[in-house]
Amino acid sequence: MNNSIKMSVVSATLGALLAGAIFVSMAQTTVGTPTRIQYIPHPRDMVQIQQGTPYIVPTGKLFVLTALGDRGICGNSSSLSVNGQPEVYSFYANGNSMSAAAPGFTVAAGSTISLGGGCSNDPTGGRAWGYLVSQ
Repeated sequence: MNNSIKMSVVSATLGALLAGAIFVSMAQTTVGTPTRIQYIPHPRDMVQIQQGTPYIVPTGKLFVLTALGDRGICGNSSSLSVNGQPEVYSFYANGNSMSAAAPGFTVAAGSTISLGGGCSNDPTGGRAWGYLVSQ
């Protein structure tokens, strides 16, 4: 007995066309995977602003706030003002003297950043930490 399988040219051609159409449709499908890009600033772009010394954001740069606090001598709050308008307040307890800023707070080029808070015993104790990025 001959148990060989015989395939016609038409069914082979249709099978190849169907397989090709499936591969083409799979190649055009995109997989929606979220991409998270984190920016790690260069040390030269990191900035620490001290209370009592206003900071002007350089031309072509954007200041990104990362933390706000003080030297921890007697205060439990700090504030950051931009062009004289209070923008960010930070309250801390239990001996902590710094709190992380909410993501996304930025200050535009040419703006003046000043700090308040702390206490009369330490009028220059307030600090703001962040980094500069190009606009």
